[in-house]
Amino acid sequence: MNPEINWKYYLGLTLFIYSFLSIFTVELLFLLPITHAEAASFALIYVGSGEISFFGAVALIFFHPTGRDLHYLVTALPAGDVIFILSLFVLGGEFREKLKKLFVWSGNDRSSAPN
Repeated sequence: MNPEINWKYYLGLTLFIYSFLSIFTVELLFLLPITHAEAASFALIYVGSGEISFFGAVALIFFHPTGRDLHYLVTALPAGDVIFILSLFVLGGEFREKLKKLFVWSGNDRSSAPN
């Protein structure tokens, strides 16, 4: 094996394993003696770094540094976001209203609290 390909392969393999390791171990963050908000923030960063490492692993293992391959990789990254946004329109207005209610903070309003 060419030494240049060898280190790219092993680095890509390590990043690939880490990408799944972060998803499988994120629930352990909530066992730490920190608040739930801090644990959720750390979990977001932890899982996000796993996603980035997955794309890095794919780039190192399967793509060669040519313009065409990099073009496919760069267009594949935002394609997932576009598909997610389009899925919100496909699901309809009722789903979007339920999704908006998830981000509304009722605070200490006792009138909306169940009895």
